[in-house]
Amino acid sequence: MRKYIFSVLVFFIFIFFTIYIFNAFFFKEGWGNANAYLVMLMAFLHFTGVILFYYFLGIYGLFAFVPLAIIIANIQVLKLVDVMGLTTALGNAAYSCTFLISDILAENYGRKEAKSSVMTGFFSLAFFTVIMYITTKFVPNVEDFSDSHLKALFSLVPRMAFAALLTYYISQRLDVYLYLKIKKWFPRFLFVRNLSSVISQFLDTCLFSFLAFGLSFHWAWIKLEQLYSWSVIWQIIMVAYLFKGLMSFLSTPYLYIAKLMKDKNYFFNK
Repeated sequence: MRKYIFSVLVFFIFIFFTIYIFNAFFFKEGWGNANAYLVMLMAFLHFTGVILFYYFLGIYGLFAFVPLAIIIANIQVLKLVDVMGLTTALGNAAYSCTFLISDILAENYGRKEAKSSVMTGFFSLAFFTVIMYITTKFVPNVEDFSDSHLKALFSLVPRMAFAALLTYYISQRLDVYLYLKIKKWFPRFLFVRNLSSVISQFLDTCLFSFLAFGLSFHWAWIKLEQLYSWSVIWQIIMVAYLFKGLMSFLSTPYLYIAKLMKDKNYFFNK
C-alpha cells in the first residue's frame, strides 16, 4: 500500500513540474500562473479525500462523499477561471469524484451498489437545488447582508437545473454500465476500465451544453431560446471536456489504491 501512495505523490509532483515547464516555455510565466497549480492541488485533495473517506468509513464513506462532491461542484461551477490560456468553470475535480466513486463501487462491490451511489447523487443534487432555491425566497431582515449574495449563487434557472439533473443521471448510469462491460472484456487491465469515465463524461459535457445553451424549443407556455451560437457551444464543450478528461486521467491511480484496499482489507475499522 505504501508504494502505491508514494507513487501517487510522485505522479502529482511530476504533473506540477510539467506544468511549470509548460508555463515557462509557452507562457513565460514559470510559477506565475497559479491557477494551473491550484487545479492540480484541487484534484489531489478531492481524490485523496475519496480514499480517506473509504479508509475510515468503508463503503459508507464513498456514499457520504457523493453528496459532498456534488454540493462542492455546484458551488464551484459558478466561478470562471483562466488556466494556461483556457477559460473554464471550476468544479471539474469535485464532479469527477462522483465518477471515481461509481467506478470504485462497481469494481469492488458490483452493479447494485454503484447504481445506489448514482441515485444518492441524483437526489442529493435535486434536494440541494430545491432547498437553496427556497432559501433565496425568504424575505431578509433589514440587518441581513447575505441575501443578495445567496440569490446570486442559488437563484434557480429551470433549464440549467433540469440539464444538470438529467445529464448527471444519464452519464452516471452509462459510466456504471460501461465500466462493468469493459471489466468483462478486459478483466486484467484496471486502467482500461477507467475509459468508462472518459466516455461518459464526454456525453455529460455534450448533453449538458446542448440542453443548457443550445436547445431551442417552443410548446404551449414553454419557450426556450438558444443562448449561444453553435461555434461558442462547441468551444465550451471542448474546453470543459479537456479538463474533465484530465481529471479522469488523474483519478486512475486512486482506482488502483481503492482496489488494493478492498483486496487486502486495508481499512481503519477492519
